[in-house]
Amino acid sequence: MPFEVEDPLLEAKSRLVFVQLCGLTLRLMENWHRAYVEFAGETPDYETTMIITAIMAISGERLLRTEIDERFQTLAEDIPFELIGKCNLSSIAAATGLNRETVRRKMNGLEKAGIVARYPGGHVWFQRMMDKRLRQSFLRTQIDAVRQTVRQFVKLGLLRHPPGPAYQFPSEKAA
Repeated sequence: MPFEVEDPLLEAKSRLVFVQLCGLTLRLMENWHRAYVEFAGETPDYETTMIITAIMAISGERLLRTEIDERFQTLAEDIPFELIGKCNLSSIAAATGLNRETVRRKMNGLEKAGIVARYPGGHVWFQRMMDKRLRQSFLRTQIDAVRQTVRQFVKLGLLRHPPGPAYQFPSEKAA
């Protein structure tokens, strides 16, 4: 179900769009932060939260651009390292805006905690993943934050469904 952006409304409602996107970013980062607390049992600073997010985004981007076996599309299945995109301290520093020394220091802590591992060539990846219960809860929370933002953009008229049957969000459908 593709949505189309109403470009004239993007400018006309740009302040509201900006606020909504800032809120989404904040909610997504807070959800990452909370998941780390549940997973690792300690409270990370936001630099560590950003580094973990960057590792997943940089390493996983390749998976979105290639055809991947269905069994590796779920977090329940370990993925072969050779399928993962290359992620190193420099790419993390560039993606987060943190200086390389800060990234190195934070990565040392994550490695010591057994959360990430370094591989040949200086590449990093997660040593262990969240358990299934936490994963499902985290993914649901993140998707709900995105869904709420899309719903708000539809309400503002910024996103619209192309001609055809009008889309209704599940909670709006008649019982």
